[in-house]
Amino acid sequence: QRMKREVFVWSQTKHPNLHPLLGYRSEPKPRLISPWCRHGHLTHYLGKNPGLSRLDKLRLIFQAACGLEHLHAQNPPICHGDIKPENVLVNDFFIAALSDFGLSRVLDAFGHGSGFTTSDSVKGTYNYIAPELFIEDKPRPTLETDVYAFGGLILSVMSGKPPFWGLGRPRILARVTGAQPPKPDDHQALPISDPLWSLMHVCWNLAPEARPPMREVLKEVSAYVNSTIDLGFSPIILPTCDSFGGIFVKKNLMSGQDWVCPLSPGMMTPSFQIWILMQVSLPPIKSYF
Repeated sequence: QRMKREVFVWSQTKHPNLHPLLGYRSEPKPRLISPWCRHGHLTHYLGKNPGLSRLDKLRLIFQAACGLEHLHAQNPPICHGDIKPENVLVNDFFIAALSDFGLSRVLDAFGHGSGFTTSDSVKGTYNYIAPELFIEDKPRPTLETDVYAFGGLILSVMSGKPPFWGLGRPRILARVTGAQPPKPDDHQALPISDPLWSLMHVCWNLAPEARPPMREVLKEVSAYVNSTIDLGFSPIILPTCDSFGGIFVKKNLMSGQDWVCPLSPGMMTPSFQIWILMQVSLPPIKSYF
């Protein structure tokens, strides 16, 4: 029964940054079938590629944010329920896609269960679990707990270490419920001066209602990608993510037409030469945000 519910949620999601479901079988044991990703999940991919640049890592975070924002934007919204690097796969085109919808929940307009849920209990990895899931009488994953966990995913990808690494469950529980977020001193690869710490701390706010929605998190990540790219001009990151993450270049920067260039590292040459995907015809743009 639980597998059927997961199949239902997964089958309703179609997005480049959501790992697709191909089918399922019920015998001899229930199995969900999805495409094989030879690069594995984010933790495995980052471990095998220690030389990835800051921009490479930000792209992966951006792509994962696109997938999660798409889930949250559904009507009714869908919360993932177990956001962590191990549940983000890297496909053959080096694009990150959310997977493992086993804890996903469909939410009604008031944020409560709509009668469909794949989990009524708290599961997942302690390093990414929001404080309210530890202290509520009947805890359930929400959009806000997804945002909290995504802050931890950012830290893990950028620093190479998960939140509260090296701590046992009792100490993690004490830190999380005591409003003691991860410390920069424990993540030397991401210095305290890095602006990403501000975004992560907002995601880790003890009050769920004070955390930003994923559309705002996505906007912030887009801005960080934008500020990291050094192409001699200021590109605009397309935030909608309907088909791919891209860089929009106005025609006064390139003769003749507006252009959309790929954001995925798998679609770039080693020297970061841009490959043109398509020409677009758009009116003058003041802001995409």
